[in-house]
Amino acid sequence: MSQSTKTPSIIILLAFLILLMAFGAFMFIQSRGDTDKLSEEELILDGYTPPTGPPPTDEEWEMFFSDDSQLNTERSKLDESEVEDSNLQSQLVRLVAEIEAIISTEATTVEQCKLVAMGHAPCGGPGYYLPYAVTGADEANLLDLASRHRDLSQTQNAQSGLMGICVITPVPELVIVDGQCVFDVN
Repeated sequence: MSQSTKTPSIIILLAFLILLMAFGAFMFIQSRGDTDKLSEEELILDGYTPPTGPPPTDEEWEMFFSDDSQLNTERSKLDESEVEDSNLQSQLVRLVAEIEAIISTEATTVEQCKLVAMGHAPCGGPGYYLPYAVTGADEANLLDLASRHRDLSQTQNAQSGLMGICVITPVPELVIVDGQCVFDVN
């Protein structure tokens, strides 16, 4: 075997090892459970919600497998300056900070709790969900910020060529714990 045929194999092996280490680091962050101590950038990475609740309905399946190009043109509310900015990650971090500043999870009944879809999975659909209480939120502003976050996330995925394993992020169930809307982990 010549030196020129060994080089691509070594590069592929190194790339695989780097991806494996990144996945291990991601899983470690997921398993920690102390998201209060994570930085804003780690919250973006730590935003995945583990599968809980009932399986998706037929309507949800249809939504996830619909034509993303149509969704992109209907939902695209991005300013040209946002798309042209090369640092999409910092814009995503800022949007998450804005959302966290206006979101409230304080509620007295589970009927006051809702979910907002955040991010954009590489294969389509939301990347994760955040709970919020309709009683303490400027819902229109929250949904607008979440839509901008979704659009920027989709743009970032496309620009970086990010690919996923095409797993649908299930819609979690919500419960009230100590007066807060939280995900039902049972």
